[in-house]
Amino acid sequence: HRVLQWIKKDISNEFLIQQAEELYARSYQNKAGYELPANDKGAEIFKNIIEPFKGKYVFVDFWGIFCGPCIRGIKEMKETRKAFENSEDAVFVFITSDKESPLDRYNTLVEEQELSNTHRLDYNEYLYLRQLFRFNAIPRYILVSREGRILNEHFQMHNFDSELHRLLGKEQKQ
Repeated sequence: HRVLQWIKKDISNEFLIQQAEELYARSYQNKAGYELPANDKGAEIFKNIIEPFKGKYVFVDFWGIFCGPCIRGIKEMKETRKAFENSEDAVFVFITSDKESPLDRYNTLVEEQELSNTHRLDYNEYLYLRQLFRFNAIPRYILVSREGRILNEHFQMHNFDSELHRLLGKEQKQ
């Protein structure tokens, strides 16, 4: 925290201060997470996707139909998703692109796996999200707080049960 204060005392540009705060939050895994940047096309797209789920922890899955580990993860989490179908605490959101998931195969998997909250974006929009979260490989999981802050942009979905339990337990202690 002292480093951030030291940097901020010599910077007057608001954008640079915001970038320094974001880097600090990412570097030190701020427990409250970090806000997505303002005036950023990728952040705007992502905020629009997660906005309906404010008040819940959002587990975002970036995937593609030709990605074996993506499909395996989706299939392995099917029963867990069903258990949280009407949850007040957590929701699953799936994001892919028209390039990574051709419509016919996409529709088949969505129906077969009973996926809800799915978004098949135009590839250019998807690239904005890849740039926002700096990833090239999928699956990629992002954990978003009830307030819409990014808690973990490298979430390991196999930790879902323990992480949700930890988050809910932490809330009860407060």
